[in-house]
Amino acid sequence: MILPLASSSSTMDTRIMLSCMSATYCNHLSRRKILEAITWSFQCLCDGFFPQADPWGKKFSQEYCKDRWRVAGQRIAGPFHGCLEGIQGDQDYIRTMMSPSRFFSRQLCCYYCRALAWNYVGHDPRESEFLYTNFGVNAAHRTTLVTLDEWLAVNTHSPLCSVPGWSPWRILPDQMHLVHLALAPDAIISCLLDWSDPNTQYLHGSSRDARLQTLWENYRAYCEDQSITERAQRRLFSVQTLKPDSDKFVEISQKILNASACRYMIFWLASVAQHFATIYGSVSDMYRAGVACGLREMEIVCLESGRRYSLSAWKRLEEGYLCYRAGSLHLANLAVSLGQPRWHVRPKSHYLEHAVYDFERKNLRYMSNYLDEDMIRRIKRMACAATPRYASKHVLFRYAVAATLRWSGMIE
Repeated sequence: MILPLASSSSTMDTRIMLSCMSATYCNHLSRRKILEAITWSFQCLCDGFFPQADPWGKKFSQEYCKDRWRVAGQRIAGPFHGCLEGIQGDQDYIRTMMSPSRFFSRQLCCYYCRALAWNYVGHDPRESEFLYTNFGVNAAHRTTLVTLDEWLAVNTHSPLCSVPGWSPWRILPDQMHLVHLALAPDAIISCLLDWSDPNTQYLHGSSRDARLQTLWENYRAYCEDQSITERAQRRLFSVQTLKPDSDKFVEISQKILNASACRYMIFWLASVAQHFATIYGSVSDMYRAGVACGLREMEIVCLESGRRYSLSAWKRLEEGYLCYRAGSLHLANLAVSLGQPRWHVRPKSHYLEHAVYDFERKNLRYMSNYLDEDMIRRIKRMACAATPRYASKHVLFRYAVAATLRWSGMIE
């Protein structure tokens, strides 16, 4: 559970662990029972009163949960009530917890609308208007935004849907997994391949490795000049990692380029792309600069804004997004015509559109999962020290001890 209004920004002060489920020993039925208990707890918090019965309707009494029976019906936090802000997590977490029937790997690839990942030959040609590759405020799929009733009708019911105030638009998009671990790395890989191709005028060098070495030295000098410590690994600038002769889109490990390093690398990418566009000025150079500068502009707006964008800041964010989508789509079409697996247009670019247009100007920075991933890292360390069969219970006990000691002021 995240406490968005906490006075501290520390992971341990803003994240509260409610449960720990072992993928090995926790089946679907067990997971549902845990979610029912968490939902019941949130319902009580929203009502503002301690419950009089357990999640499955059994009344508390002197014989059953005596401590809960003593406070049943009393206020939890005086005049205050809990309020659901949203549900955060990567898309695999959302698929596990919310069970959406529409998902990025299916034809209906978006749980926010009825966007299509593909359409079949012989079907209504008008379906092409709903492909996720269409973008912008006038895209056809934007007329199909999901409602609460539609969500409940087409998806398996998750217990979390019963939390007061829940709606599909409480599932918050995650900037880290959408941009810094997917869309931006795709753009970085594609630019490195484009700039290091043979018979290009961008860089000197007799081989691709030599040209990539030049780019690496430029990147390293940029990081040193800007005092950037979170950097991509040297291996990113190598033929072994970029696989220029592969017939598939290249995926890179977070060990080579993690999310924090990617955020900083976007600024270097934009400076190089602008430089090449200024010198050579081809259409492709302009589009590459549009992609990189669009991503950079979105980062700047997120860093400069509070929890919500002002109208002028949101306009800048929209412009950056549209530059990114237009440039990447043009370059993807060019790569297809050349038979090159570059400029991957993922459904995640469509989810980014919802983040820009449909969340009441909420800052993407405050919906990202950086601190949540840090919490997961801490929990994994506890899990590694626990007995596998009883990992869930042991991790909760260890967390309770650590949190209590911190809140009591005995440890920092």
